[in-house]
Amino acid sequence: MNFLALSLLAPTLAAAKTISIAVGQDGLKFTPSIVTAAVGDKLDFHFYPKNHSVVASSFSKPCAPIQPDGGLYSGFRATTAEDPSVFEVTVNDTNPIWIYCSQITHCEGGMSMVVNQPSGSNTLAAYQAASKSVAQSQSPLHVAGGVFVPNNGTANGTSTSGSSNSTHTSSTGPSPTTSQTIIATPTPGEAGRTGVAMCVMGALLAGAFVAGMV
Repeated sequence: MNFLALSLLAPTLAAAKTISIAVGQDGLKFTPSIVTAAVGDKLDFHFYPKNHSVVASSFSKPCAPIQPDGGLYSGFRATTAEDPSVFEVTVNDTNPIWIYCSQITHCEGGMSMVVNQPSGSNTLAAYQAASKSVAQSQSPLHVAGGVFVPNNGTANGTSTSGSSNSTHTSSTGPSPTTSQTIIATPTPGEAGRTGVAMCVMGALLAGAFVAGMV
């Protein structure tokens, strides 16, 4: 029975993929803004300047968190270049997830996206149209719904397939060089000149000592 359960689960794990989403790279927008994700997939949010956030809301209440303390919230990520950390969210079901940036005027200006957009009139365009009448975006109280992992360099809304246990690594610059201890070795000519000088110095010191004894 256990072997049967594992054989049925294995294809689901193997098919899980990571979907990269750029936050603010192309202006006040998520790229891509419409994503289709299966259970087990991971959403990797890559943050770009200047200061953005990721918040989940409902379709009926745009620019407002689906939960005031929890739900899905990255917190604000202030950065002058691509953030070295990625906010990673695991998809638990295929229900629509409406996401926006809670920075002032950003959601109201159309900075939002949807995961698993439903058929019918509840579209991202309709969500963004309703956002224009919102007085001000709201943020949850605490970060929730995801984890920060090192940026593996996959951005621009691309997707990569792989296991849900994949390890993320990052490279933020050249590797530091190891410290070196340099010992100067004299050349044969330099060694000879040094020996002569030491002999002369020894003779002078000996003469001075004898003169003092007389």
